[in-house]
Amino acid sequence: MKNKNYLSLSGKKQVALKLNFLFFIASVAAILLSFLPLHSKGQSVTFKSLLKEMVNSNQLARYPYPFYRQLEASSYNRASVSPFKPGWFADGDGSGYIRKDTIDSKVEYVIMEHKGPGCITRIWTPYFYYNLNDHTGPDISIYIDGSSKPVLKENLIQLLSGKSFVYPPFANFTTRAGVLYLPIPFSKSCMVTLDKKPFYYCVAYRAYSKGTDVKSFSMEELKKSSVLSDSVGNALLHQTPFPNSYTKEVSGNIKPDESLTLRLPGGMYAIQGLKFKLDHTLPFGTLRNILLRMAFDGKETVWCPLGNFFCSADTVNDFHTKFIQVSNGMTMTCQWIMPYHNDAKITLVNYSGQDVKLSIAAHTIPWKWNDRSMYFHANWCDYGYLPGNKFFDMNFITIKGQGRIVGDALTVLSPSKSWWGEGDEKIYIDKKDIERHFPSQ
Repeated sequence: MKNKNYLSLSGKKQVALKLNFLFFIASVAAILLSFLPLHSKGQSVTFKSLLKEMVNSNQLARYPYPFYRQLEASSYNRASVSPFKPGWFADGDGSGYIRKDTIDSKVEYVIMEHKGPGCITRIWTPYFYYNLNDHTGPDISIYIDGSSKPVLKENLIQLLSGKSFVYPPFANFTTRAGVLYLPIPFSKSCMVTLDKKPFYYCVAYRAYSKGTDVKSFSMEELKKSSVLSDSVGNALLHQTPFPNSYTKEVSGNIKPDESLTLRLPGGMYAIQGLKFKLDHTLPFGTLRNILLRMAFDGKETVWCPLGNFFCSADTVNDFHTKFIQVSNGMTMTCQWIMPYHNDAKITLVNYSGQDVKLSIAAHTIPWKWNDRSMYFHANWCDYGYLPGNKFFDMNFITIKGQGRIVGDALTVLSPSKSWWGEGDEKIYIDKKDIERHFPSQ
């Protein structure tokens, strides 16, 4: 960081910037976790418990308990077998499936199958089926626990677009696609099929360890949980204030190559929310030249341009998600839970070459630190100028130890006004094969 222009956005070629959000366990905690049982004795996973988990931000900062593996089934091109074999960068990844099955004398395409306890957490598909004018597509059937009758059967596009019996935010039409977030737990097995040839899909699901007590999904349970579902849905759509939190704030005019630091209360606490406020709008790219550094218990875990942290590398874009919000072009709010045992500090370093007026506010709450507590990390990398005519795997991040990936953001700065391209995000977990996480988009 000796060169203040290190983070500059100068240049006209295509630039790719990658940010990863994750929670990570300290070395001592990792050793303790190795002796934890694989599931909670007497603790059941139910539809209601999964709904509550969706709005319990604190659980993201603790290692999963009951333990599970996050898996995914998708329509990726089956020609993609190995980076050392032809077909690794094959396109045409919208029609892959596991096999054809005949159920009640009807042919069905199996797109996801798992034996053991688990839970479907997300299903995605485009809003059209092979033709931009075809908004009907196939019917989806979900069979659980070996039953020959589906626990759920519905038109796929209608279900995922929130036009069936599941409403936003659990099912929603997004950018040219539909997404279902309704948790569908199963105790013994699960199989998902389509009654027509598959077209671009992703099914994300959890695989709980053997012996985990999971109560299977049913339409009756869905109806009984309507009040809770409404409450959770409302909480997902609206960022809550910071109840019972202690607020500490610092503000100032940061001159070039200088910094502003906020030191947080000592002891076992967790940051419940962060708010960065600009005194005025800034020129294009300025936020990428303001460095955000965060340290917990003496270890720096966040080193990232402020703009990239809020998905606004080039300019400040207003948007609203569960954990990150940008409003009025000047206020950036983060609600990731960030626990610490003794001390924490937040620093902004100004490499923009101009004075920047900023304020930092942190909302903290008491935190019960145990052997499942994890530190918050945000890693950032810049690939610089990239040619548009070469295929290769971009390594976003390599992580060793135990933790949980909770999100990422990719920024592409391209001189072309046309479509910049696409690629499949491959996630390798514990040296497993590509089928662990190989989406179709």
